[in-house]
Amino acid sequence: MLHAGQFPCGSSFGEGHLAEHGDGRGVHVTLAIRCSSGEDPSLIHRLANIFSSMFGSDEHLDMMFIREDQERQLQAVYKAFYQATD
Repeated sequence: MLHAGQFPCGSSFGEGHLAEHGDGRGVHVTLAIRCSSGEDPSLIHRLANIFSSMFGSDEHLDMMFIREDQERQLQAVYKAFYQATD
């Protein structure tokens, strides 16, 4: 389980969505995250470490930063698995 302390962008972290997408070679899952402070490569590195400790090095998780308008589009289809609390 992820908690706020694991997100280096801290209070600027909004929501995290796990979204499925296909690329012709199968279905993949992408972690889409929005930080009001913008893209944060250290966040990707930290989340990759958490993911690999949970699932092993054989698995991978695509991650991307999204804008607020993209987040609204995802909210229409996917429920957030993580929401920052005030």
